[in-house]
Amino acid sequence: MIGETVSHYRITAKLGEGGMGVVYRAEDTRLGRQVALKFLPAEVAGDASYLERFQREARAASALNHPAICTIYDIGEHEGRPYIVMEMMEGHTLDKLVRREAMPVERAVEIGIQLADALDAAHERGIVHRDIKPSNVFLTQRGQPKILDFGLAKLTAEAEVDSESAAPTHALEADLTRPGTAVGTVAYMSPEQAKGEELDSRTDLFSLGLVLYEMVTGQRAFTGNTSALIFDAILHKSPVAPVRLNPEVPTSLEQILTKALEKDRSLRYQHASDLRTDLERLRRDSEFSKSVPAVAAATVSDTSVAAPPSADSASQISTVSSDAQVAVDLAKRHRGKLFATLAALLIIIVVGVFAVRKAGSPPAVAGQIRSLAVLPFVDTTGDPETEYLGDGIAESLINSLTVIPDLRVVSRSSSFRYKGRDVDPAQVARELDVAGIVTGRVTQRGDQLIVAAELVDVQRDAQLWGERYTRPMDQIFDVEEQIARAISEHLQLRLTGAVEEQISSRQTDDTEAYRLYLKGRFYWNKRTNEDIRKALEYFERALESDPTYALAWAGVADSYTVGDGAYLGIPIAEARSKAIAACKRALELDESLAEAHTTLADRLHYAEWDWSGAEREFKRAIELNPNYATAHQWYAELLGALGRFDESIAAARRAEELDPLSPAMPFSVAGALHGARRFKEAEEWYLRSLKIEPEFLWALIQFAELHISTERYDEAVEIWQRIYRINGLDDWADRLAQRYAAEGLDGYWRTLIETPAPLELPTLYSAYLHARLGEIDEAFRLLEEAMDQRANGTTFLYDWPSWDPLRADPRFQDLLARLNRPPVPG
Repeated sequence: MIGETVSHYRITAKLGEGGMGVVYRAEDTRLGRQVALKFLPAEVAGDASYLERFQREARAASALNHPAICTIYDIGEHEGRPYIVMEMMEGHTLDKLVRREAMPVERAVEIGIQLADALDAAHERGIVHRDIKPSNVFLTQRGQPKILDFGLAKLTAEAEVDSESAAPTHALEADLTRPGTAVGTVAYMSPEQAKGEELDSRTDLFSLGLVLYEMVTGQRAFTGNTSALIFDAILHKSPVAPVRLNPEVPTSLEQILTKALEKDRSLRYQHASDLRTDLERLRRDSEFSKSVPAVAAATVSDTSVAAPPSADSASQISTVSSDAQVAVDLAKRHRGKLFATLAALLIIIVVGVFAVRKAGSPPAVAGQIRSLAVLPFVDTTGDPETEYLGDGIAESLINSLTVIPDLRVVSRSSSFRYKGRDVDPAQVARELDVAGIVTGRVTQRGDQLIVAAELVDVQRDAQLWGERYTRPMDQIFDVEEQIARAISEHLQLRLTGAVEEQISSRQTDDTEAYRLYLKGRFYWNKRTNEDIRKALEYFERALESDPTYALAWAGVADSYTVGDGAYLGIPIAEARSKAIAACKRALELDESLAEAHTTLADRLHYAEWDWSGAEREFKRAIELNPNYATAHQWYAELLGALGRFDESIAAARRAEELDPLSPAMPFSVAGALHGARRFKEAEEWYLRSLKIEPEFLWALIQFAELHISTERYDEAVEIWQRIYRINGLDDWADRLAQRYAAEGLDGYWRTLIETPAPLELPTLYSAYLHARLGEIDEAFRLLEEAMDQRANGTTFLYDWPSWDPLRADPRFQDLLARLNRPPVPG
């Protein structure tokens, strides 16, 4: 098949062949990337069971998104042979490495952590792999492990999302798992697999234990000349102690392997996250003990090589002994003068370190946490009417902590994506790239408020602080302030007087106004027409209770700002005028509100084209709150409109760092790169945004435009078909394809112009479409209308590639002159 094109994949080489398929290297001619195509062998393509197993792999793996799981891009059929399209990886499978010799323990543990995390992700989706083995683990050239071959995966009822495919899946499941049928590879089966029993996620953990064992020893745990002998060993025998095969295996890893290879699954690890946590703890402890291995044991071996420590030093040794105990077994294996000499030198180093700590240096644990996420507090009251409390307290804490200069606090939009989910703090920390997590619970009983909060050092799996507060409802401000102060103290952050004042400042002493404000924010964050109207109502009621409440004025401004009044059903000009007025009132009451400065800057930017005023307000907002992601994001848009693209890209990247799970942030980076005509980089960031939110409308629209700019018209059509289907316009998706096939790009532009509700396109975008069609007069008529509306995007007329067809027209130059953009520096 070399040289053939399958769909839009051009096959370039054969990579390998196995029982479940033939794999080829191919080029995706649409996206210009290398992929792997896996075909079901021709001789079994007509076998329903093989076909189902093949499709099962695609369904199972495509439902997962994890760096340690091979990504599935597509599935199709060519000349009667089904195929899967997956990511192309350079490297080798794990079995080729472990066959030669034992792997370094540190590397094996690192791979084990990533594989356990991948299985945790699969098990959360109701998918059990059932064939974990070294040949199904691929190691890329960069050392990233990837789990392959979900052909034997078991999809539980929760994972079966396609009702049409459910029946054959369950039928095959019955064949594969009926009593007496063993599923998997013999040497890596769990006892329950060997006995043909019903399987669950714990079978994968046994198999992963076998893979770990083989990585650190270089030998299989269970061997035999026949399958019957291997089955017998799995069911009735214990593997050779790993330390006998590799003296470098620490006792703690032996304990992990023993638990993973427990024959009784009720005594085995119950969840992949538990195995991952133990491996992470081992990695952490091993890293610490590298500087103090064998202190206690080596002194027993040969104490004569070193002078005895002083009395002051001796008083510190007991502090070290508990941490050094992890290495005792290893030290006993290596006796001799060299090791004892090294140990004696290490004693001196360790004692010195601990003496310095005793003299007053801050503990390492505090010094390492300079990034934090505050998760939404869980409301345990059981009343939907009080749900706003948990969100409100968490959001208030975020706002308080973000003013601390030395602390990066993840924004609300990212941390609140975990609301209502039973999350593992370690996983959250990895996804948000933070070292600490704040969690809490809130209960309201009549007029009593009960708040429990804790600060967790995720890297060390340790609680740094925890407290429970029972207070009258009118003391909620005190509770929030005490929590913020406790967190800063336990992180050993030094606060300036100005920061202290910001943390302790209260916008109102009116508990009822504060309660109404929290409800307003609760609904404002839901982003529906009805909820924005409710939010505005609560903010206004808060102002009725306390007319001097600056945050409530900021809430009013935000209600008019979001969607430029569309959520409230009012004209753009009216919404912007009211937003500016509310911002100015908020800042009259409290000039330190970064949110109000940010909203005012955005309104000045679009409503008045006040470039210098907008930039001044953005800078003030960032000065007041360097961790406010929206300020960086909107400032990036202003800088892009000013043609200062390097600054724009940097500001957008900073916003993405602060709010890594918001699709808007990588979208802003993509927009800055797009405006700078760095199309290849922009494409990567659009894809990041769409990975977080696949139905993000404007990311899709601008991604389609990027494909137009790079003359990849077929892909642009496909993206717009996707947009139509997301909005329930399936017939328009078909119409677009038909008109594009018949009329080319003119059919594409014309279909987009005629797009019906609910996908009503803005005036400015309609102007662009008419310009593309060559209907220049209509394009300028719509541009004038957009300029009169001060529509979002008008300030991008200067540089945005979409407007290139109009740049030579004097009318376009007149529009640019009216925008009065200052010269680009340099």
